[in-house]
Amino acid sequence: MLLDYAREYIDAEYIIAYADIENVASTRVMEKCSMIYHKTDIAKGISCHFYRIKNLTK
Repeated sequence: MLLDYAREYIDAEYIIAYADIENVASTRVMEKCSMIYHKTDIAKGISCHFYRIKNLTK
């Protein structure tokens, strides 16, 4: 799984993902991965929901 890879190879306290606020399917995938809503902000000029999960290896 992508989160497993990120946990092993990314040196960060949190792993962050985001999706366009209208992309309900991607938001649901982030939630199913146990990611927690963090904020709504702009990414690459698009309003997005940001989710994050603690990197347990750090």
